[in-house]
Amino acid sequence: MNFILYDGFSQFLSDLINKTAEENSIQGLSFKLVISSVLFAGLLIFLFLRIWRREVSYKYYNPSEYESKYRKLNGFLLLIIPIMLFDCTKNIFQFYSYAFLFTNKTQFFLTEIKDSFLRNWWEVFIYLILLSSVCKVVFSLFNLIFLFGRKRMLKFLMIVYIPSCVLIDGLKYFFVTQVVEP
Repeated sequence: MNFILYDGFSQFLSDLINKTAEENSIQGLSFKLVISSVLFAGLLIFLFLRIWRREVSYKYYNPSEYESKYRKLNGFLLLIIPIMLFDCTKNIFQFYSYAFLFTNKTQFFLTEIKDSFLRNWWEVFIYLILLSSVCKVVFSLFNLIFLFGRKRMLKFLMIVYIPSCVLIDGLKYFFVTQVVEP
């Protein structure tokens, strides 16, 4: 039994944008989307660097009290490493598959929709895809850094990361079924 993760919606959205903006749009990058993604990624990196520099409270936990064999990457942590590497690879590939959204064709597609209600929903949906892809890539990279750096904040980051990924994918599914299909 093979489990292949494939998100066909990126190909559908790419075909729809290319069909709508076939000859009328200009080529190049949409700086509005690029700058908003870079600012969002910079904000996340700043947040994670602040978390990285945070001092540990040794009130309830002092790592020097434990033997050195318990301070290594072994046991169940070895099972988590491939899962986190796969998640990071999946997020980078997903970001790459939505790279066409940074072009001016996407902006042309959003401005050429006649119905203003649908235009607003498409814009929200495309920003959700871009910002969630950036968030997932940055978050998964820092999860790996926190894992290999043996920071105690990893468990709290995972508590935030897993439900946020479920929420993001749930919102994406909601927008696809409520905006695209009708």
